[in-house]
Amino acid sequence: MAIVRMTDEEIKKKYPVTSKDLKLIRKIKDAQIDYSDCPDVAELLAKGQARRVGRPKKEYTKRTISIRLYDYDLAALRKSGRGWQTRISDLVSEQIK
Repeated sequence: MAIVRMTDEEIKKKYPVTSKDLKLIRKIKDAQIDYSDCPDVAELLAKGQARRVGRPKKEYTKRTISIRLYDYDLAALRKSGRGWQTRISDLVSEQIK
């Protein structure tokens, strides 16, 4: 079971609470909540009972940089279609090797 933060509207839909109840709920601090019955996420991942969300990390990652190009070069690259930034990366890689 995951701990999920919910908006007032979501709480009202799921549970029959009044405005007075919501005010009391908002006053509860995280330090006052007992998390002892919550399982350790790392343990669940190891057992295969939980999974990570999102893309897996790649071995080689790309970094965002800024380069200066002439307007006509940039226009020609963009006209060449989708993937022009990847093609620039490939060209740079070829020149370095």
